[in-house]
Amino acid sequence: MSEVPLYFAYRRRHPIQEIFHSHLGIEVQLIHQGEGSLIINNRRYAIQPGMLCIFQPYQLHRLQLDYSNHTPYERSVAVFEPNMFESYFEQWPNLHAFFHQIY
Repeated sequence: MSEVPLYFAYRRRHPIQEIFHSHLGIEVQLIHQGEGSLIINNRRYAIQPGMLCIFQPYQLHRLQLDYSNHTPYERSVAVFEPNMFESYFEQWPNLHAFFHQIY
């Protein structure tokens, strides 16, 4: 993550680097189109449209995309600094507990 505490991209289609990487903040990714695999914590998961992925800060992950059917990989992505929302989530105990589980 850069110096910006919040990054958001809606329906992004830019190619991705299929390498292991991590972020300083929490990453939330909604898959709109495309298929392939997500590798996280030494486990492989099939990705498909409608899937929501949540990555913890510094959690290594990698996407391996399947372009054989010529469908682009389209996703919406948000990466944010966890402390940015801490006080806001305190109003909702269940949401606050979930938030703490992911960071």
